[in-house]
Amino acid sequence: MTPFLHRVAQTFYSRFGNELYKQTFVFPNKRAGVFFQKYLAEIAGKPIFSPRIISLSENRESFLMISYIGAKYCSTISTMWTKTWQMPGNCSETSTT
Repeated sequence: MTPFLHRVAQTFYSRFGNELYKQTFVFPNKRAGVFFQKYLAEIAGKPIFSPRIISLSENRESFLMISYIGAKYCSTISTMWTKTWQMPGNCSETSTT
């Protein structure tokens, strides 16, 4: 069975390739980010620039800034999520206070 983070890394690497460094990923803890980077390196099979990894448990200030900025782009993120994972959903349920 393939680990979930491996599938996430594979999906995003196949979509963005060497341009993945322009993306930011938010994980609940540092450990998840480390494993994501490990799987990403395995999938790439060559040196690549790593995307920005943010851990909620360590970087609350960064997350708050992303939440504020991200509210503007919520529909774009929702559309990308839906297309990538083929799951229904939208940002209308998200509170932006």
